Amino acid sequence: QEQIDKENRTNELPEQTEIKQENGFIVIKFPGIFYNRDITGVINFYRPSDNTKDFSFPVQTDSSNTQFVPSSNLEKGLWKIKINWDVKEISYYNEKIMVVN
Repeated sequence: QEQIDKENRTNELPEQTEIKQENGFIVIKFPGIFYNRDITGVINFYRPSDNTKDFSFPVQTDSSNTQFVPSSNLEKGLWKIKINWDVKEISYYNEKIMVVN
């Protein structure tokens, strides 16, 4: 139930988190309605074909609520990106399946 609540809260935000590939990076842009220093959490990269490639790291956004992950560090192919993040003790969740070229 907790996971469903996080997903519903996330979907109700007036601005959604964007996750895209751009200029050699996976770009994660959190909603601008939040102050960047209030955003905490963990970003998980899952490789369905080889779980030994899975890794995670903390959310650390810049002043525009954006985090850049070099895609050159990622093996080409399918990845599932799961982000569990919080703003002032309120939890949110994003997930995206992405093919890295």
